[in-house]
Amino acid sequence: MTQVVVAKIAPGGVDAVVARLEEGGIEAHVVDRPGSLALLVAFGTYRVRIAVEEEDEARARAVLALWGEEARPRVERLARIVVLDLLLAAIPAILVGAGFVLSGTWRRPAFGLSLLGTWFAGALLLACRRRRRSAPSP
Repeated sequence: MTQVVVAKIAPGGVDAVVARLEEGGIEAHVVDRPGSLALLVAFGTYRVRIAVEEEDEARARAVLALWGEEARPRVERLARIVVLDLLLAAIPAILVGAGFVLSGTWRRPAFGLSLLGTWFAGALLLACRRRRRSAPSP
């Protein structure tokens, strides 16, 4: 039997994709399981191939497409949250930048680093806050 690759997935999502295909009655095979060294060298870009029998290809692609459509509203909501947080993190950076401009020190090298550091710290704090709020209570 010939196998056809229907998905290339980051290593962390392989089990979920295989489970989803098997729920749809399709036997899925993981073509390659990278070792930790391969993952380290790939810097997070490694994709694991998932294959099915050639006669199951159309059904497998349909199952994965349906899964993608089911996930679309959640992904769009999460994307809106990320964009909002990144924009909100810019507010303190803008205030710091305004302070530099008003004090006439905006030409110093610390200006750019201060803006970037303030924006990054704001984004990090917002992300931590959102994560803490969404964590289940003990």
